[in-house]
Amino acid sequence: MLDRRAFVTATVIGGLLGPRSASAADPLGDAVGAACGQNFSSNPAVLGPDFRPRTIPTIDMLRSASRDEIRKAKAIMARAPRTTPLAVMQYFADLRDINDRCEAYNAGWHGRWNPVILGFFEATDTEIPSQDNSFWCAAFLNWCLERCGYRPGTRSSSSGTFRGLTGATNNPRRGDIAVFQDGASRCTGHVGLFVGRRNGRVLVIGGNQKQGQHYSVNIKELPVPGTSLRVHSYLRMSDLRPPLSNGRRC
Repeated sequence: MLDRRAFVTATVIGGLLGPRSASAADPLGDAVGAACGQNFSSNPAVLGPDFRPRTIPTIDMLRSASRDEIRKAKAIMARAPRTTPLAVMQYFADLRDINDRCEAYNAGWHGRWNPVILGFFEATDTEIPSQDNSFWCAAFLNWCLERCGYRPGTRSSSSGTFRGLTGATNNPRRGDIAVFQDGASRCTGHVGLFVGRRNGRVLVIGGNQKQGQHYSVNIKELPVPGTSLRVHSYLRMSDLRPPLSNGRRC
């Protein structure tokens, strides 16, 4: 069986081809709705719930994306900045590109993998999904780190692996890593970048964060009241600097 990295490389990159609100508002939905003439965030008949499997994607799931969608996804990822992980995340948060079904390229798609999100898993070595591996916050952060030539993060698609990194701080700065834990779980949780505080909560920019009806790249107040998610730690991004000139890039 192909591991996740080989699978993604072979099928997405090769074989298949031969703004900033943290409130309940949905700016991505507003933009898509304006372009498509419909309410993106509240009309499940348009997109439906995001595709969130707990298994490695199958060939059929990947082939459900058209050649044009895959080509578009590659172009979007190629345009991402290479300066800092925060700049990369902001680029994707501001993205307003949509496909013919009015599905956003920086958010989950209904019934199939978004090829942009699948591409983030290239920055992981995960072979077998476990815990929250199909939820893509950690894969996205690892991709952003590698995109900028920083020292590799965890090479895992599980957010819990970031709890073991050095560089913990009680005074995070904008762009530092924010790690969350779901209850008493050893593995599940969330990871993103710290951008500030508001209403007694942490403002986090990251992937796989629910906004409206979909999980996308956005800025969000965390933890969400009523959930078991809590802050585990903050990690200094400076501990991953300076960028390595010969570091692997996505």
